[in-house]
Amino acid sequence: MKKLLAIALMLLPIVASADPVEVDGLKYTINTETMEATVTQINYSGILSIPETILVEDVEYTVTAIADYALNRKDGELISITFPKSIKKVGTYAFCDCYNLISVKFGDGLEEIGARAFSNCSSLQSITFGNSVKSIGYDAFYECSSLNQIYISDLKQWCMIDFTSSASNPLYYAHHLYLNKKEVKQLYIPEGIENIKEYAFYGGANITTLDIPSGVSEIGNCAFLGCTSLTSVNFPESLTKIGSMTFHNCNSLEELDLSDNITTIDESAFSGCSKLQKLKLPESLQIIRNGAFNGCSSLRSVTIPSLVEFIFQYAFSFSTSETVEFFMKEEYPPLAYDNSFPAGAKFYVPDGSIELYQGVAPWSSLDVLTYSGSGPDKCGAPSVSYVGGKLSFKSDTPDVVFHYTITSVDSQKNAGNDIDISGNCKVSVYASKKGYEDSDTVETVVNIIGKQGDVNRDGDVNVADHVKLSDIIMNNE
Repeated sequence: MKKLLAIALMLLPIVASADPVEVDGLKYTINTETMEATVTQINYSGILSIPETILVEDVEYTVTAIADYALNRKDGELISITFPKSIKKVGTYAFCDCYNLISVKFGDGLEEIGARAFSNCSSLQSITFGNSVKSIGYDAFYECSSLNQIYISDLKQWCMIDFTSSASNPLYYAHHLYLNKKEVKQLYIPEGIENIKEYAFYGGANITTLDIPSGVSEIGNCAFLGCTSLTSVNFPESLTKIGSMTFHNCNSLEELDLSDNITTIDESAFSGCSKLQKLKLPESLQIIRNGAFNGCSSLRSVTIPSLVEFIFQYAFSFSTSETVEFFMKEEYPPLAYDNSFPAGAKFYVPDGSIELYQGVAPWSSLDVLTYSGSGPDKCGAPSVSYVGGKLSFKSDTPDVVFHYTITSVDSQKNAGNDIDISGNCKVSVYASKKGYEDSDTVETVVNIIGKQGDVNRDGDVNVADHVKLSDIIMNNE
């Protein structure tokens, strides 16, 4: 028996070195079967470039990983780290508490970053990612509060990363995402993406517009939470699910037109969108979960589609000095709660259904009115005209309020009529009125063609144009 055991042991391959080997201030374990090396201890100060390969007794090994707890802070203070393309994994707590670390550059081969790998790196400012990252562990960048620059080269890959928590995504602190060295402000999700992962753009405070292509069916929890400059989102018809807190605190978002295939709006999906004025809910909608539009205090009119059966607590809970009107398309009252709606709201229900609503809580204690026909009247879509240097709006519905966005050199935004403009611009406008459903949004481009020589576009060619032209020449505009 002993002889057989000895033979068996002889047949086992020598897989790893018995003791770590040290090369240029880094310690490694080596695997003689795969010819790979793992960095196990870093005794280094200043600027570190981890090698792609090392030589041990004239044998070459490829460096493929950083072990858990690799950094020994007592022996060195790193300022920057550059990883080779051969490294696939950075282990748990590998660089935790590396207080002087300022810059990290990952190679294209990196696939996984472990939990808390860079937590408490309070001086870390810049991270450059390769194009192969698949997962980033829990709180990998926790308390990296000095971060301000995240560089990527593959937006599609970024959308597919599994972020385990909010602080797994360094954008949570950095706010600035750069694609091929250009900051991402107008975000176009690449074709071929089916699901935008959780936390994908959490904290992207400089993203202003979001365009989601056809084919995307789900947006994960907190994916765009804290995108405070986001003003518009284009949702595809393929979208069926928006996760919890997905657009929480996107407090520049003014208008939402949701996909007709969405059946549920999850918890706090749009909570804190305090400037949201126009909301079009999909006809397929069945459930509005807790706090879905909590804090959306600029809403004045909401139409609840006929398939909605459940409106959970705080769904539309917010404080406002103005009355908010809800138009219920369903004959039978959906399940709701006393705190589902803002105080003082009015509810318009189909003709003949008022007794059904008034006979069951919480509707019996709410201000329930009725409208005739199949639904509330809708404001007539605005027409846009430009006459005599002024931009004007009209609607077939009298006494409406026009809500417009003008994108031009001056980037004007307001509500009203008769707006002075001085250059070519894109206009987006809709009309609202108490007791009416908001109109459709109309978009048009205004091209101003003035008289020849009318430099300041005041309608006349005179000395003022000469002064304006002189200013343009002097300022090299």
